[in-house]
Amino acid sequence: MTEFHVIFQEEYTPFTPYMHRYHVPYRASQSTSPLWYSIKRASAYIIVLSSYSAYGKYTPQYKWLKQQLPKVNRAETAWLIILVHSPWYNSNNYHFMEGESMRERMSNVQYNVKDASAPIYITIGDGGNIEGMTDSFIYRQPSYSTYHEASFGHASLEIKNRTHAYYTWHRN
Repeated sequence: MTEFHVIFQEEYTPFTPYMHRYHVPYRASQSTSPLWYSIKRASAYIIVLSSYSAYGKYTPQYKWLKQQLPKVNRAETAWLIILVHSPWYNSNNYHFMEGESMRERMSNVQYNVKDASAPIYITIGDGGNIEGMTDSFIYRQPSYSTYHEASFGHASLEIKNRTHAYYTWHRN
């Protein structure tokens, strides 16, 4: 995600560094804020949501999302990718349940339900991590997690076709 912990206590206008460093195509998707937007790239429809903006049922972000989802034409875009900053599933002590309220409001996914057609969640975060490497987890290997490790690096998602994509992790 692209928000990079850009909330500073002394700011009068939140996200000032983000707004000036990262120019995103939010107007093209009729968004009222550069903190949430969508883009279509090849066979992927990508929606970026803001964990730090209001997201309740009657907020601008939620209403915008409700207008975006019907625009996803699965015949043209086989991949629907949604990015959020605060992870919906997280067992890290420092950020435990940080994204829980957003997940509850925007997802009907329940814990411990296995469905082959359900979404796949990839939780990754370390790029400018001011807390340093973590090895402190509420649950060492929670049931909703296939794998986790503490390492620095970056990931790549390469979409090959309508049915196959390759996710790779590159440690620094």
